[in-house]
Amino acid sequence: MGIIYQIFLKNIRVYYRNKPSLFFSLLFPLVFIGVFGIAFQYGAPGNSPITIGVINLDQGIPGNTIVLSQNGSKLSGNYFSQEFIQILKNVKYEDNKTYAFDINLYNSSIQAQSDLLRRNILALVIIPSNFSLLMMSKIREFVEKNHINASLNGFPPTNYTSNIVVKGDSTLLGYTITSTIVSQIANSYVNFSQANSQRYVILEGTTQTKGITVFDLTTPGLLIFAILNNLGTITAVALMDKRFGFLDRLKLSKLKPWQYIFGFTLSQILVAFVQVPIMFFAAVLFGFQVTTQYLPAFVFIFFFALSVTGMGLFLASFISNPDSAGGISAIIGTPMAFLAGAFFQIPNPVIIGKGGILGDHIFRVFDFLPATPTLTGLRLLLIDGVPLQNLSFELSLVAALSILYFVIGLIFYARRHLRTN
Repeated sequence: MGIIYQIFLKNIRVYYRNKPSLFFSLLFPLVFIGVFGIAFQYGAPGNSPITIGVINLDQGIPGNTIVLSQNGSKLSGNYFSQEFIQILKNVKYEDNKTYAFDINLYNSSIQAQSDLLRRNILALVIIPSNFSLLMMSKIREFVEKNHINASLNGFPPTNYTSNIVVKGDSTLLGYTITSTIVSQIANSYVNFSQANSQRYVILEGTTQTKGITVFDLTTPGLLIFAILNNLGTITAVALMDKRFGFLDRLKLSKLKPWQYIFGFTLSQILVAFVQVPIMFFAAVLFGFQVTTQYLPAFVFIFFFALSVTGMGLFLASFISNPDSAGGISAIIGTPMAFLAGAFFQIPNPVIIGKGGILGDHIFRVFDFLPATPTLTGLRLLLIDGVPLQNLSFELSLVAALSILYFVIGLIFYARRHLRTN
């Protein structure tokens, strides 16, 4: 273990003597923390569809109902909720081009709540089982108020009550927009567009957290970005060990390749373990809300740092000049952070949907990047306070991808630089 420790110590010294490495790994992400903390505590809306969920519990119109016709036609089997959902689907922004909602219909409240927690949906609209009965009550009220002569067999009394529930995080922009639109449409629909009418929507805006800001959502992304910034240093150090003959001298000793890789990898993981507490403390100073799941987040950090180390070894297999490592690594690392959604959400189409080989989970295009499931896991841990044991899918995906990336990088680097002639 002595030789592994020496390699580990050598890399730590090289790292912290390199001022550009210190800047890009620690100071540069801290600057981002400050900028986001000051400027993006609160977000601004944009005209893009908001993914929401709808659970329709409506039992429809009873079979004994006869309404508003001289021949006594029946309405049994109809559902007012279906028309209401269609209205939500047709809502557009002011540009009259972009639909306001992308609606997922759920049969299971458990799955809907899980997707709401993971922000696969930003709001959950629950239509009550007696929604059609509420509409029938409003029809009776309208008929009686306007003295219309009609048969209303089976209709509830005019004081019948029921409520649509909109769940979500009350400080998320998507929830705010959804709750506003759903409230306006529902109250207008139920009251037949009458002014000063009773409201029939309950907003439950405390389902996920006590309230988060755009800065809170961005902080885990900044942690990802900081670790990705280590990619250039990892690549450069791996190349310098070759250029300055360190690897050649090791080949003449009794050192085995795995010992070098082990010491090298430990040093890079330690750097990430130093970065995260510093950035986390800075984020707290700017208002990031602390949860009790801070320490379990290091499990995700460990695997993600392992994947970045693998990427650095892979790049070092093809780059010959350590001075160019930083620029090339930035070309790879920065887009990876954006594709993972570190700074803002981007379209991420589903490849494997629910009910497939992944069960209730989904796999999207950019989920093959370790940064994506790592970011999801960190947000659920640090923002929502979800216990680590409830994130087995995200953690398994991060671990599998990170080991794969590391092994690929190790194989290429070993073939290029660690083979004995």
